[in-house]
Amino acid sequence: MTELPISKSAVPLAGKPSRASASDRSNPLPAPFLIKVETLDDLRRLPPPRLAPARVRVELALPGLADDERRTFEKRLTDELAACGCSESSIALLIYFITAGALVWFGPLAPGSWLGWVALVLGMALASMAGKIAGLVHANVRLRRIAAEVMRAVQVQGDG
Repeated sequence: MTELPISKSAVPLAGKPSRASASDRSNPLPAPFLIKVETLDDLRRLPPPRLAPARVRVELALPGLADDERRTFEKRLTDELAACGCSESSIALLIYFITAGALVWFGPLAPGSWLGWVALVLGMALASMAGKIAGLVHANVRLRRIAAEVMRAVQVQGDG
């Protein structure tokens, strides 16, 4: 297994290519990527959610972290890097459907022409995109907060 620090790039865990070749379609999912964090600078350079590979695993190789604390931070960082904003997009769509349906049903919004229906569909697309963007921004904020917690934990254990 080849591992590179994050400053170089993320690499597949088992040394397999990230996409199945044309001759091997038995496993259509890409291999998980390993991001190895060896320094605090590596931690600061973590990619934002969705710019990281879709299936990613973070491994912390920072001195001064207890094993249980390290595993907890690794899981939290991995979860945030894998965030895609789909849940938030679904919630935004649900709110849009309820609101638009109520407005159409009770009369203030009556798409009588094709232009009205196009506006409803565009509203749906905008609600979905806004939810996804909000979810990714929120995941990035959570990722940076977790990274700051890791930095504090390493500094406290290094000072103690």
